[in-house]
Amino acid sequence: RLEIWAEEIWRPYHEEMGKKFGELTEQIVDTGI
Repeated sequence: RLEIWAEEIWRPYHEEMGKKFGELTEQIVDTGI
């Protein structure tokens, strides 16, 4: 089923992107931009 496959692929990718986005947000806050 496509939904299960998409979930298996998307979740790790989404979590990794979330981490990178969080780090980027912290950098922006730190620099005051």
